[in-house]
Formats: sequence, structure tokens, C-alpha cells
Amino acid sequence: MIRPRATSPVTIFFLVLPYGISGGFASVTLPFVLTRAGFPVAVAASIVAIGISSNLWRFLWGPVADLTLTPRRWYLLGLAAAAATLLLLSRMPMRPNAAFALTVVVFISQVAATLVVLPVGGLMAHTVPDAQKGRAGGWFQAGNLGGIGLGGGAGVWLATHRSTPIAGAALAAMMAACALSLLFVPDLGRPLEGSVGERLREIGSDFRDLLRSPMAVLAIVLVSSPVGSGAAVNLWSAVAPDWRATPDTVALVTGIAGAAGGRISAPAFSWARSPAPWPWPRARRPPTSRASSSTRSRAAWCTRRSRRCCST
Repeated sequence: MIRPRATSPVTIFFLVLPYGISGGFASVTLPFVLTRAGFPVAVAASIVAIGISSNLWRFLWGPVADLTLTPRRWYLLGLAAAAATLLLLSRMPMRPNAAFALTVVVFISQVAATLVVLPVGGLMAHTVPDAQKGRAGGWFQAGNLGGIGLGGGAGVWLATHRSTPIAGAALAAMMAACALSLLFVPDLGRPLEGSVGERLREIGSDFRDLLRSPMAVLAIVLVSSPVGSGAAVNLWSAVAPDWRATPDTVALVTGIAGAAGGRISAPAFSWARSPAPWPWPRARRPPTSRASSSTRSRAAWCTRRSRRCCST
């Protein structure tokens, strides 16, 4: 098969989908299953919080992924580990005395999931044309949210109507199938050169520069606040019995409905923000001196609009 010279933005959706499936299972299906098995909500919340905290620390192994294997190999390695740990997690005994083992496996599964999404960033940067990077970013978010819908909504439905092991097997198979998306991605060697120590020093320098910016500090505070982090979203399925919500309602609201909205809105917003050829020239004068003032105003507005689009 002849590989394409560039990656289509839609391909990014399928590459990111396993990351969302793994996170959706850990943050929606797992709390739902744990509380139904007799775990207190606080214990289920702790297991999920420790597991998804791997996203906070992935900058530590990000340079390793950049400087060692190729993005394609890291993606396959992370995908295999994420699918295997999700399958293992679905088959583990859901007993309160197994909370520590469950926490360890959840954390490892989410570390593996970060190794799925880290190479996708490199593939986007080096194989997606600049004019389509905005759309690729939208499909990236759609894949993340759509995967949460599958891992959460479909996971809850399968765990309720079939069993948790069947849910894990089905989701792991979906994740593995996404590896076929690599057939539509050009070959890419290691995108960066240097050592891991150098990359970590660069990250430290960038972080210090970030802390010197008042707007950046404000953004960090807002994102770290309870409202900005949106951590309660990971507990809707755990507290569903307290609100007398049926499993089908949990699957619909926390999974399918939310993911469907994200899959539609994220690509649409990114398409609107992507620079595209404007139908009018940037600085075309009126054909004659008798052009109306409205025509001249329209041309000036189009010129400003085009410049803003090209600068974003």
C-alpha cells in the first residue's frame, strides 16, 4: 500500500479515539461498576482521581517518547498496553479489599493511554498541512469526547445488560481496530533530536517563563479551580443511584449524548476558526471611480477579515 504524503484531519479522530475510550471507561464505567459492587463513593472517587492523574505527569515521559522510538511505534506500544490493561481491569474482582490493586491498574492504564495521545501530537505537527491543522485540532477533540462516549456510555450499557468483562473485551477490540488508522498516516522518523535531559531543561525554562506571565498564572488558577477542572463530571455515574437514575439514563447522559455533542461541535468550531481562502481579494480596488461607498467599505472589511483569519 502506498502511504499518503499528508494526514487527513479525519484520521486524527480515529487515532485519538482509543485515548478517549480508555479515559471514558476509567471515569464513567468504572465508578458506576464500583459503587454497584459496594464501594463507597469516596473510595471510587479516589481510585478514579489517582488513575487519571497520570495526565498531569505525562510531561515527564513526553520527552522520552519524542527522542526514542518513532511516533508510529510509540502509538502501537501505548495502544497495546492501554487495551490490555482495560481488558485486565474489566476482569478484576470488584471487591472493596481489592481497592489498592484496582488503583494501580487504573493508573497504569491511563499512563498507557497517554502514550497513545502523545505521538498523535507529533503526527499532527509534522504530517498535517498547516492549512488543515485547525480542523485536525477539532477532530482531535471529537475523538477524545467520542471515545469517552464509547468507553463511558457503551461501557455502562454493556456492563449492565451483559457483564463487565464483555464490556471490557468489546472496548478493547474497538481500541485495537483504531490501529488501522496508521495505514493512512505517512511514515515519520523521530521528529526531535537531543537528549531527554535537554528536553526536560527546556520544559523547565518554558514553565518559568510561563509563570512570569500574569495572564498565564490567571489561566492556571482558573483551570485548577473546582469549576475549571470539572472533576465532578467523573462522579456522575457513581452517584447515579442517589439520584434514582437508571443505568440506561447514565449511559445516555454521561456517554452518548455528551460525546455526540462534542463530536459535532468540536469539528464545526475548528472549521470556523481554520484559515481558508477568502472569496474576495485582499486589497482589490474598485474597478471604476464610480464605485459606491458601500462597495469600498465591503472591500475594506473583507481585507481586514482576511488578515485576521490568516493571522490566527
